[in-house]
Amino acid sequence: MSAPLVSILIPAFRAGRYITETLMSVGGQAYPTWEVLVYEDGVTDDTSARVAAFAATTTQSVRLFQNPTNRGVSYARNALLREARGEFVAFLDADDIWDRDHLATAAEKFSAGADVTFSGVTFIDADGRIIPGAAEPSAAALADIARAMFRYNFVQCTSTLCLRRSWITRVGDFDPALSHGEDLDLWLRLLAAGAKWQYTGRTSCAYRKHPNSAMGQIRLATSRLTAFYEKQLSNPIVPYRERRQALIDNLWSQARFCWRAEPAAARAALRRITQLQPWNLAALGGWGFTAVRSWFVRPRTSSLHRA
Repeated sequence: MSAPLVSILIPAFRAGRYITETLMSVGGQAYPTWEVLVYEDGVTDDTSARVAAFAATTTQSVRLFQNPTNRGVSYARNALLREARGEFVAFLDADDIWDRDHLATAAEKFSAGADVTFSGVTFIDADGRIIPGAAEPSAAALADIARAMFRYNFVQCTSTLCLRRSWITRVGDFDPALSHGEDLDLWLRLLAAGAKWQYTGRTSCAYRKHPNSAMGQIRLATSRLTAFYEKQLSNPIVPYRERRQALIDNLWSQARFCWRAEPAAARAALRRITQLQPWNLAALGGWGFTAVRSWFVRPRTSSLHRA
């Protein structure tokens, strides 16, 4: 019998610098049966030419989809999920790299009954140089995956994970309303639905770490994560007190990062904390202080420009 087809889904946005190396790591896989689907989410560079060049080097199916307007990674992955033909899907970001045995090791776990597999990761920098260290889940995390993953997403990057495509039909795809935490949201839905997870025991994915983002981007990311934690308040597989506390912690971070640049956002975050914990005097006081502060520093209309 031939090996089941694995659909490799690669969202790409301005990926020309890295995607050739990523695709070559796919071409070198020991696992024999795969297809590549690339979604260029905003056509801005030579990604399509590089995908075509790779396609010329293999007899496996390589398909490119393009959208001239950037719609975000969830939209791109969902579009590829609809086009995938494999029994299994493997996610791969356009700047990450797999070891030769990445798919073969995942296939072994699927043969043993797993529905979802994931590997550990090593790290490389923007230029492909190895960064010391690796990330693997602890034994304690694997013993209680849902709670441990909610506290800290030990699936370090989406490129480590493969799953049976039929589970997407059961639980739905990536939530496009979430711009941060969309992957963890799907992983938690898979766990809640009863999907069987298996760690491969290998660090077979290299995750490319780019320079740290600016404070403005950190502030934006923290604000967007609030939407993720709000959604998880209805997730039954993690105790409610932990879900609520995670949201409160993120709201405190949001208030801290937005305190000067976006006082209205800070005030909204503090107000939400008081809704979750009416007895939280620190949040109540902070909310009141930002309200008074915003009144004193709000722009005044000059008398020369009054109607």
